[in-house]
Amino acid sequence: MIRGNPEGFTYDYLDIDKMHQQALKLWRNVKREPWSGAMRKYDKKEKTENEGALLQLMKNTEELKSKEKLKKVLEAFLLQGPLFSREGKEIFLDPGFFQSSEDFITKVRNYDSKIAIEDIGQAFRNVWIMNLLQKSFEIPVECTEGVFGYSMLYPYTDNFMDDPGIKKEEKYLACDRLHRRLLGDKVQSEKTEEVKIFHMIEKIEETFSRELHPEVFESLLYIHHSQRESLRQQSACIGDKIWENGTGTESQEKNLLEISFHKGGASVLADGYLVKGSLNEEERIFCFNYGALLQMADDLQDCKEDYQNQHQTLFSLGYGKKTLDKEADQLIDFTERVFEAYFDSTTHQSMKKSMKNFLMENTLLLILGSVLMNPGSFSEEYVRRAESHFPVSRRFLETQHQSLKLKLKNEKQRRVKESMEIW
Repeated sequence: MIRGNPEGFTYDYLDIDKMHQQALKLWRNVKREPWSGAMRKYDKKEKTENEGALLQLMKNTEELKSKEKLKKVLEAFLLQGPLFSREGKEIFLDPGFFQSSEDFITKVRNYDSKIAIEDIGQAFRNVWIMNLLQKSFEIPVECTEGVFGYSMLYPYTDNFMDDPGIKKEEKYLACDRLHRRLLGDKVQSEKTEEVKIFHMIEKIEETFSRELHPEVFESLLYIHHSQRESLRQQSACIGDKIWENGTGTESQEKNLLEISFHKGGASVLADGYLVKGSLNEEERIFCFNYGALLQMADDLQDCKEDYQNQHQTLFSLGYGKKTLDKEADQLIDFTERVFEAYFDSTTHQSMKKSMKNFLMENTLLLILGSVLMNPGSFSEEYVRRAESHFPVSRRFLETQHQSLKLKLKNEKQRRVKESMEIW
């Protein structure tokens, strides 16, 4: 049972404390010796070539109207482009990845044609994580109803939980209703977003029987409970208030780390159960560790925004008051340990190299990109070092990030205008 667990719910099938403690131990025992052979350096010529390839990809995707032609462009870029090693690209030889993406977009359009593009992106990210788990578990890569239902819960629930404009009391009431629905109660609601949430749970129930796969629904309850517990990160109430006491106390950092590991670990653990139905111990531990890793990487990426919104994470604690060099070092080493622990085992020899390389490269790019997008949080030397291992320049990354934000803003304004005209 996790701290802050509503209704005193206990887990009969998930050994949560064991998974949580082993993940924290792995984090605390890292070497803090980053920049190993897992990260290559890029010279100026390579960066220029990579930037050109990315700009051409963006141009092609904007100009192409045919879904078939667009698919070919993306396939060519992923299989021949500059971002991943030869071994890492091998996973894209599986046509299931592209077919799953196509099926997901079709399902989204059929279910919710008015959903915001940024919300599709949020759900799409989880689809890919679930597809990568399917590949890691050596099962068919596809967008099942379970994959679709769980991934769509993110834009329908996660954004609601993180919205600072919604009163905390209303969030807790919505959490209580969702808790009852996950337990199997037939909860009714007239609120549009809640109706969509309950529809997604129905899709999961159509895929997995509660009687035959109780651990699937316990994993959903676990991520729900962890999300609820993470509300405490929004209210500056964990130990001493960071806004009055600088970088936070040791006990405060410990509490934040535990909450983040629960939230992240629970998320990908549910991914694992929803793609396979049941997991062995090795698979459970990998899912939990991978989820904790992604959560920490996200927290690093959002450190400035979290600080401004008074959302407490391990990285927002020291924002503007100290460099985060050591914390980033620890995250890099943790990344390597998570994937080595699973893919270096003898049971995954057939595909371990390509999957391990791809997942590690992808995660390290996310971490280094976060460093480059938050240069004020790191020493100048650290930023320069991160840029030397990144496939494009910091200036290019910042420019494209701002361009993407503007495009999303314009797309949102266009949708609002269309809605007003229809009305």
